[in-house]
Amino acid sequence: KDEAEHARTMGTLAAVTFDGTLPPLGFRQYQCTNLARLKRGDTAVLAPLMERIALSLGVAPPAMPHNAPTQHKNLTWITAAALALVTLCGLVYFWIDRPGPISGDPAATDAGSDVVDPSAPAIESKSVAVLPFVAMSASETDGYFADGLTEEILNALTTVPGLLVTARTSSFYFKGKNLPIPEIAAKLGVAHVVEGSLRPAGDKIRITAQLIRASDGTHLWSQTYDRARDDVLAVQSEIAERVADVLGVFLDDKTRDFMATKGVRSADVFVDYQKGARLFYEAHAYGPFTQKLFEAQPALERALSADREFSDAWLMHAIIYERLLKLTLHGRPVAPFPERSPEALQQLLIGDLTEALQAARTPHHRALIEFLRSLNSNDWSGLSAKMDAALGREECMADNGWSAMALLFGKGDAAMRFTERRAICNPFDPSVYGVMIALHTKQQNYAAAHADIAKGRELFGPRPPYTIAEFGLALLERDFAEAQRLLPIIGNDKWQQLLLAYQEGSPEAPELHNVIKQEMIAGEFTKRHRTRMLLTLAAWSGDRAEASRLAGELDKDSFGTALLIEAAERCACGSPFPLEATPNFAKQLQLAGLEWTPSSLPWPNKDW
Repeated sequence: KDEAEHARTMGTLAAVTFDGTLPPLGFRQYQCTNLARLKRGDTAVLAPLMERIALSLGVAPPAMPHNAPTQHKNLTWITAAALALVTLCGLVYFWIDRPGPISGDPAATDAGSDVVDPSAPAIESKSVAVLPFVAMSASETDGYFADGLTEEILNALTTVPGLLVTARTSSFYFKGKNLPIPEIAAKLGVAHVVEGSLRPAGDKIRITAQLIRASDGTHLWSQTYDRARDDVLAVQSEIAERVADVLGVFLDDKTRDFMATKGVRSADVFVDYQKGARLFYEAHAYGPFTQKLFEAQPALERALSADREFSDAWLMHAIIYERLLKLTLHGRPVAPFPERSPEALQQLLIGDLTEALQAARTPHHRALIEFLRSLNSNDWSGLSAKMDAALGREECMADNGWSAMALLFGKGDAAMRFTERRAICNPFDPSVYGVMIALHTKQQNYAAAHADIAKGRELFGPRPPYTIAEFGLALLERDFAEAQRLLPIIGNDKWQQLLLAYQEGSPEAPELHNVIKQEMIAGEFTKRHRTRMLLTLAAWSGDRAEASRLAGELDKDSFGTALLIEAAERCACGSPFPLEATPNFAKQLQLAGLEWTPSSLPWPNKDW
């Protein structure tokens, strides 16, 4: 079990079964692919899988023999299955139309980890990363304690003006990796590192912390604390104060009082929160998506029942409802969650965001949560100013994909500045590069988008896969040979085939268009989802009248605003409908004070 956990953390675990046997207890937290029905030695199946894997890894695909020797068949299948599972699970997660992950523990390889970017900005002298404290026992609870203490120290330091603090995602990237402190600091772009440990000592817990100058490994400060279990997390403010003092950062009485009074004081509460957070991150990184979210919810609710002012737990709990709302609007299954109407899910979401806002610790948390609450409500009054406040914060803030949406409203430059700041304080968050790719592509800065993909692969290897972004860039740059090469690797999706056919001017485009349209009409989709997808289809074909009619239908829906925004993002063709066709949507934009200027990529069949 420990070896499997290590492999999972490194992003190299692939669970498969060849005869349908269920995984034993202890391994059921991992997805398992059943290969029992596949035929041995079927190189016609193996070849495209190996090509996909090779492309993701950036290597040449191996030559597949027509008839592998019998004694090597099992090895061939095991190797192919393991690599294919890792690659294809990633492709499914990043390609399906569902919300992206918030910042979490990335499962990444060390590909390219020794590369130093000569163009990287100079390291700030007053900068620090808090590495995950090490639990010096086999207790799972102590592990959650250690993670909780690390996060609380990090949260306390982020409140100190004038101090650059690496975000949680990038700090936790190095958990369990035995690398020299100077190397870690160089990768994170910081001058100092806080590290420590936590171990039981009789009826107390001993916490050791030290501040290290990365340039020469000098220990600038070290302290050991022996505390009762219920007082463990109170140490965070003391450690944060000492770190700030040693680094020469001025702490006024207001900041000291804030650090002493804010944060979680119950170790049990934080253990529950950490359990929920771990499952939440695993849901997005590994799946099964709704099952892991379902398991995370009660742990978060236990934490909230004991501490109603735990803003981070409220926000994470709210995002679960946001995920379920989007799945429900798209007609996707939400089991094992009970089925609820979109209206009920929206009410639960807004309720959680309201609680999170009331408990928010810092101005930048309040700005973000207030924006998200308005965005997910039916009242967009003043939304433009709230978006500006969230994008304009200098702190390292999480991004749930909302910053890329700012392009729709003429705020692309602000979104890029926001994302560039995140890349400095959170350089090992895969979502940063995903947002950058989207922003640069939609701003038609294709060279920058290719550079983003290269940087992402340098940092994360084959995870996440960027092939779908490369396919889009090939279309936009009219490199049809490259697009044709990539098409089978991304699954020969009919929508991508249609976009390629339109871009090439293929005579087969109208027939493929009709096939997709009939499948959408006959398929088991919600009316909302069907109308939204048909709207995109009409816009891609240049049928402005049909797109306007469908947009008018969505405009009458209680969730029309969100659906119309999704249609514009998916189309990436400017506004796929005139605002005159959507009076309710136009009114919301006016209340929000937002412009409506979706990025217009050079797709064919456009006369607007």
